[in-house]
Amino acid sequence: MKAEFDAVADAYLAQLRESTRGSGDEPEYFARYKIMDIRRDRTARHLDCDGQLTCLDFGAGIGTSEAHLRNIFPKARIIAADVSKRSLEINEGLHGGAAEYL
Repeated sequence: MKAEFDAVADAYLAQLRESTRGSGDEPEYFARYKIMDIRRDRTARHLDCDGQLTCLDFGAGIGTSEAHLRNIFPKARIIAADVSKRSLEINEGLHGGAAEYL
């Protein structure tokens, strides 16, 4: 059984770029911002940001967050989970061993 998103996974990044074009920023800006916001929140609450964390990217799709997670939390174990097998294939192709793919 294929997930619905398998049918659009290959075109998703182009669609995402089109949908954020009006903001003047690339999709990567928003993905990085979300991860930086998590770091700011953890820092404000005096929670560990540099140790061995586990990050679950639920609905990881093609991996717009993986590189940012790896850069901002370099020691983290990253689990990229998605129902779309094709999206995870693209994600792994783009980010190699940055995460565990489920």
